[in-house]
Amino acid sequence: MTSDRSVFLDELTTIIKNEAPITLEMNMFDGLIEAKDVCLFVTPIDNGAPKGRMILPQTQALRSILDKNATAIFTQLTEYKETLSKLSTPPKLVVADSQVIKEVIELSDKRQ
Repeated sequence: MTSDRSVFLDELTTIIKNEAPITLEMNMFDGLIEAKDVCLFVTPIDNGAPKGRMILPQTQALRSILDKNATAIFTQLTEYKETLSKLSTPPKLVVADSQVIKEVIELSDKRQ
């Protein structure tokens, strides 16, 4: 005899699979970048991460960019403007950590 909980979980799993299918081919940057695009990541060093390592979301984002055959450049907020100035064309996408998004927007507006 199956429990109400098992039935509920089976039905919920079916609904999720049908309504929001997730495939291994999905990429967090689908529709945002294409091959050969340049993406600039403004990534503060997270004190919560072990020394010498990036946090998992940063690693996943890097992998997603590489899977798209695009170029990823990582910099910190203090080097953001200098990094932008070194690029011959603006990056297709700038990705910033929530800790620094306001400053990145302000610095990006000043570049114009």
